[in-house]
Amino acid sequence: MLFVSVLLAAAPLVSVAPSADEGLPCPVHQSFVAALAARNVVAPEAFTAVFERRERGWAFRLTRAQSTALTRELQVPCEEAGAVAALVVERYFAALFLAAPKVVAPTRPPRPTPPAAILPTPAVDAGAPEPIDAGVIEPLDAGVPELVDAGLEVTPEPIVDAGVPDVVVLVEPPPLPREPFLRVVPVVWLAAWWEVLPRVSPAVMVAAHLELGRVWRTSLSIASGLPLGQNVTVDETRTGTLVAWSSLGALSGGACARFERTTLCGDAVIGLRLTSGQSTGQLYQRQPALVVMPTAGLRGELVFRLTPLLSLSTTLLALVPWGRSTLQVEGTSSTYATPPVDLLAGLGLSFSL
Repeated sequence: MLFVSVLLAAAPLVSVAPSADEGLPCPVHQSFVAALAARNVVAPEAFTAVFERRERGWAFRLTRAQSTALTRELQVPCEEAGAVAALVVERYFAALFLAAPKVVAPTRPPRPTPPAAILPTPAVDAGAPEPIDAGVIEPLDAGVPELVDAGLEVTPEPIVDAGVPDVVVLVEPPPLPREPFLRVVPVVWLAAWWEVLPRVSPAVMVAAHLELGRVWRTSLSIASGLPLGQNVTVDETRTGTLVAWSSLGALSGGACARFERTTLCGDAVIGLRLTSGQSTGQLYQRQPALVVMPTAGLRGELVFRLTPLLSLSTTLLALVPWGRSTLQVEGTSSTYATPPVDLLAGLGLSFSL
């Protein structure tokens, strides 16, 4: 990884990568450097700053001499991450300056003044006829006292290695609560049911997802389309309608890939397809019929989170029934045949419980 240095008021360097903001939702490294310059932050030595994207915020790391000096989890929006990291770095550098040892020069004591030397007393001539030799009083040589070099008595103080404090206590907002491992997510879609190839009808789909952690999930789904009808004429005198109504019940299991505000899921689906048919009007023996057959397929879902509890969901479900059947009014050519493929596309809301 290549780094480019940014000078902060002729102080030691704080470095960020020149292309560190590529692929990020906002220029968080540039806003961090601008915030440091606005605060006139001075670093005691060369440091390197890196932001890494997390699901609920950012991971900020400050390194020096190939070792990590400071790490922080910033649970703030992208636009505020640079300013918050600059505040953290400013307090960290302030803590380093406060922890530095204070050096006090020792005070040199005054040098003692030597006492004055005692001179010898000269001989006195008394002037008698016969001089009395009183002798010579030997001078008292007090000598010069040896000067005591008091010097500087320095008591060495233990060397305190202030170093870099391992932990800098900062006031941070409390972390957001962690997502539960097991969660139920009900979903309601307004959908279009396309019975390939002949028919398209409005439908309603309801599902309940049971999420296991952040990846796996299992679901129970129910779908129902509006009844489809076609006119029936018998002997050109009696008329009526052949009505067919399709519904679906299915179980599914799959995995999800989660991003900052979106989630993409894929499921394998297996279930039962029900087709109910009946005739109305001037027809005799209006007896309903029910056809049930197994079906299987795949489902994809894209979820966009609007709020922590409410999301917008789009889904596409493709199913292949394990067989086909036909409903027909006896004595007429009016029939309803189940399709070879069912496609359901829906748009709805999901709720996190």
